Amino acid sequence: MKRTLRLAAVAMFLATGLVACGPAVLAADDKVKRPSWHMWDPGANWREKWRPGDMSPRHRHRMHRHWTFMNGQIPARYQNLKNPMAGSEANIIKGQKLYLDNCASCHGIEGLGEGEAGNDLFPSPALLAFIVQMPIAVDSYLMWTISEGGKDLNTGMPAFKDTLNDDELWQVITYVRNGFALP
Repeated sequence: MKRTLRLAAVAMFLATGLVACGPAVLAADDKVKRPSWHMWDPGANWREKWRPGDMSPRHRHRMHRHWTFMNGQIPARYQNLKNPMAGSEANIIKGQKLYLDNCASCHGIEGLGEGEAGNDLFPSPALLAFIVQMPIAVDSYLMWTISEGGKDLNTGMPAFKDTLNDDELWQVITYVRNGFALP
């Protein structure tokens, strides 16, 4: 009896494994040809499909800024900066005014890229509400991006280093990091 149960358990285990592996083995060579909705199958996001020449121009522009930063290609002035402005109510209020006066026309009031002036820009304005939540959005990245703008990266973002002083730029960053809301 025990032997029969063991054999049945082993047979069931092997059958389950073969059934589970069968389609994956059969589909391994046509994975790129056949789209999949399985959450663990990256499908269109496969690395070989995302060579720089294959990316849409919209993604290429955004990736160029990230690549430049991650490879230390930004001016030394912006490397390893930390925001010296405390998240005080006064700094957030000043940051909000500066953001609304200088940034919201393109990036939108809540940083969702819905500003009227940004409608015709290519690439479209960055979605700040999401970017500030990403690991790359460290203080030095945000200060470099806002200060230098996008001229060197072929985007329409103006450089604010000559319009706003460092304290004002940090106040904008403080406001954005506060979720586009007052305390």
